[in-house]
Amino acid sequence: METITYPYSKSKLALPVGVLSFFLACLMMYVAAGSVASLFNPSQAQGLEDSASPLLTFLGLCGMGWLFLFLGIWNIYISQVPMEAVLTPDAFSYGRRGRLTTIPLAEITRVTGRKEWWYNTPDFSVTIEGAHKQRIFFRKTPLDKYTGGFDYRAILRDLLARLPATAQVDPRVHKFVETGRY
Repeated sequence: METITYPYSKSKLALPVGVLSFFLACLMMYVAAGSVASLFNPSQAQGLEDSASPLLTFLGLCGMGWLFLFLGIWNIYISQVPMEAVLTPDAFSYGRRGRLTTIPLAEITRVTGRKEWWYNTPDFSVTIEGAHKQRIFFRKTPLDKYTGGFDYRAILRDLLARLPATAQVDPRVHKFVETGRY
């Protein structure tokens, strides 16, 4: 049996969304600076109840600006992370390049699948467990064509063919490999 390295498709939306979020963060910080400037303008100070409005606007916009800044940096980072999945004759490795989790095929004890609901879309998560408590976890979502990922059916099809006879495989995993539905 040969070594199989599965191709990873990067996200097509993460980089543009990250740049847009970064731009929105800068815009919110600019507007927040304008609202705090009106707090110190004595011509606009009309009363005690009106003086809290620019301060609350400043705090709210700063909070939203920091949130969008974090989301922008996260999306830009995610768009550049190289992922890897490698199936050798002896082991299966999965994860970020340089930080792979490797489980020898002879030590895989269980492969379980579970249907989860996130944001009104069903996701199919697979957990591969080893004898020494190693775990490889990945999630197949309907949005993978936009967010990037692996062909998880191909990975599982090849992996199930190489598992030892003692490994427990969830019937939902077999159904996913055969039909693509979960």
